[in-house]
Amino acid sequence: NHGSSDYYIIKLDSGGGVEWQRMYGGSDMDYARSIQETLDGGYIVAGYSRSKNIPVVTNHGRNDYYIIKLDSGGGVEWQKMYGGSYSDYAYSIQQTLDEGYIVAGSGGDYYIIKLAKGEIE
Repeated sequence: NHGSSDYYIIKLDSGGGVEWQRMYGGSDMDYARSIQETLDGGYIVAGYSRSKNIPVVTNHGRNDYYIIKLDSGGGVEWQKMYGGSYSDYAYSIQQTLDEGYIVAGSGGDYYIIKLAKGEIE
């Protein structure tokens, strides 16, 4: 565990055995809310984070959308944070037909982001 709470992802086989398990996040509160297998056999995870010390991402407010793209073994391919100066919470993520992603959550109002494939590579 990296701090107060982290994303905890477990990949199970068809019999319920653990294939791999990993924790992601920083020293403050990190909550995963949605995960989906991606077209390349990896996973996309969405939630929110209050952590200010996650490498290569910047938290802009109290809580920000925290999006992680994982490979099939749970390794981080990329991670991003999105949000304003207050609290923003991602609750759902889906891969789109153009291989980007659509993310829904809240930040005072509904807050929807479309990530194009070129923006995340």
